[in-house]
Amino acid sequence: MGSHRNALVAVVRQELAEARGTARAVLAAAESARNETLRRKQLIREAYSACLAHLGEAREAARQDILRRTGTEAGSLTRSVESLAARAAPGAAGTAWRYWTPAEPDRVTRPALLRIGTIGYDPGDGERRLPALVPLLDHAHINLVGDAATADGVISGLLLRALGTTRPGDVQLTVYDPERLGGSLAAFAPLGLSFVGPGGLSAMLDELVEYICRVNESVLAGEYATLGDLTAARTGPRPEPWHVVVLLADPASAAELTTAQRAQLDRIVRTGVACGVHLMVRGFDLAPHPTPSVSVCVPRE
Repeated sequence: MGSHRNALVAVVRQELAEARGTARAVLAAAESARNETLRRKQLIREAYSACLAHLGEAREAARQDILRRTGTEAGSLTRSVESLAARAAPGAAGTAWRYWTPAEPDRVTRPALLRIGTIGYDPGDGERRLPALVPLLDHAHINLVGDAATADGVISGLLLRALGTTRPGDVQLTVYDPERLGGSLAAFAPLGLSFVGPGGLSAMLDELVEYICRVNESVLAGEYATLGDLTAARTGPRPEPWHVVVLLADPASAAELTTAQRAQLDRIVRTGVACGVHLMVRGFDLAPHPTPSVSVCVPRE
């Protein structure tokens, strides 16, 4: 009986020893696998970091190259636009104010675009500024939207450039300013500027419509579409002066327009440019029409 128990204990001990040996071997293998996994994980992380660094360097190099090429192209385009602007608005029509002086044009020169300021943009390498030009004489009406004081300053600048690029007497100015009674453009009074009082709007609009009808019937006479075409086709002075009519109002005054006044204003908008009648408007809403008209939004000071 004792010998059987001893044999059984020996067998159990043997099996336990084998189990411990197997467990140690499995643990060692697991530790080895774990260490290998951690090593591979570290290698992957290092590769990931190196890849990110490489991609970041490549991205930065590409960004710098794009900025460099953009700056070069923007500089080239800016110079091209400035060159075109100088040809489209030469001399007094586009020269910066610190160098500005009026200059009488030759007989064959057609009205140029007029500079009202600059347009700023940033291509990525710093702000650049381009001349802002608008058409007026023989081209379009001007409708200014925004701060009244700033709009009046733009109008004054446009009038100076228009007068500074034409011969004396070629531009006749009329101002309707019921709020300030012409005070915003009083400096132009010595140049023969006509002021229209608060009660004179209807008569002024009627006179302009009659003038446009006369030019169409007697001057253009169905032979030419516009006074600009007639002037370009013939030698000698312009047959009729330009009439620049400045209409200054606030929303309340504009809302008081009668049906008849609105109808006359719309007729001038539609037919005035061809006959050399141009509106410079602040505070009035011009009706949509196919006749060229430029809307200028001015910022608040």
